[in-house]
Amino acid sequence: MPLTIVPAVDAIIMGFDASDGPLRLMDVGTKLSIERQAMKERGTTKEEDFGLWCELAVFYVHPSFDGGENPWNSFFRPISSMLYENGAKVYSPDMADADADAVDHWCRRAHELKHPVLRARYADIVWEFARLITKAPKRDAAMARLAIDAYIETTIRRFAGDFHSAFTDAQRAVDLASQVGDQGRIDAARAALLGLHAEIMRETNGYLWARAFDHLVDHRKAGATPAEIAGLVTDLEIVLARVSDSTKPETFDPHATRDAAQRLARHYIREGKPAEAKRVQTAIARSFEFVAGQGDSMLAASFLQDSLDAYKQAGLHDEAERIRVALQQAIRDSKDEMTQHSTTIEIPKEAMDKAIADVVVDDVGQTFANIAAAFIPKVANMEAQVAKLAKDAPLFAMIPHQILAE
Repeated sequence: MPLTIVPAVDAIIMGFDASDGPLRLMDVGTKLSIERQAMKERGTTKEEDFGLWCELAVFYVHPSFDGGENPWNSFFRPISSMLYENGAKVYSPDMADADADAVDHWCRRAHELKHPVLRARYADIVWEFARLITKAPKRDAAMARLAIDAYIETTIRRFAGDFHSAFTDAQRAVDLASQVGDQGRIDAARAALLGLHAEIMRETNGYLWARAFDHLVDHRKAGATPAEIAGLVTDLEIVLARVSDSTKPETFDPHATRDAAQRLARHYIREGKPAEAKRVQTAIARSFEFVAGQGDSMLAASFLQDSLDAYKQAGLHDEAERIRVALQQAIRDSKDEMTQHSTTIEIPKEAMDKAIADVVVDDVGQTFANIAAAFIPKVANMEAQVAKLAKDAPLFAMIPHQILAE
């Protein structure tokens, strides 16, 4: 029997159109969360609440490669989990709570929705979970193809809201097309990913230059041509040359140097080019050695360890020994530089009580969703913070910010 979906919820989901431009899935989930709380306050039936839960479950799962427990062995994982004292574990959301009616509803949504970001998510949810929920013998490849086409559209039209999400969509399109063996869509998805990569390469301060390389060079089913792989290697060499140039402080970054060089080293070793691998490893060592000389002994000790490791990887034993001696001296000198710092932050009780009341509600799953909506950092904000840090504290900014790179 069809799910019971109240008009207000249907209006939220169906109200998004491609003409609206970029759309963040978390924003949709937040709107649904607010509506769910309002429904509870004015009174709702069990069927209506289940219908809304089925919509929310679509938005409160995350791609599994970003960490977290994954009880479904799926591309998606729950937003959170909780372990009770009796050993019972609860996931939020838990796809075991869905049924065949929910799957049918998601299918209809995938075909009816006007915004490609939403079409991609609903179709992908069906592809991933229909067999788990309904115990069907096989998955529906038509839903995978629907998701692929929507992901490609969101990538080409930059509908995901930020580059990080756009790369995730493009990579997912490549993977889905590979799973169903659709060569035409494999080529189209790969082209979308490479187009995104080309756009990133035009930004000298970009940080996602490795995403396409990582996803295509070792992904045999993605069908990257020798020319495409060579192009990705050339682009990585361009990045390495830029970020390892210590004479240009505006682009020099030892951590980015290591990220680019280690990828190139692995590639050159596979290709049987040990001299090239040694060259890029040396770039790492020299970058960290240079930055070690720009700060105090405590900071130098940290950077010199990276330089030492890289010189060893490059097989430059005399250089490694020289850095080892300097490292030990820096460690001895750093003991005299240690000082204690403290600060006090005062938060009015009224402000804390209000913040807690806005997030913590009677429903545990909803509370976890509210926490995610309130505290998961937005990529755009993180980019702005890193840019400001690079301007105000360039040496400290050389500490890697993994949340942006992954």
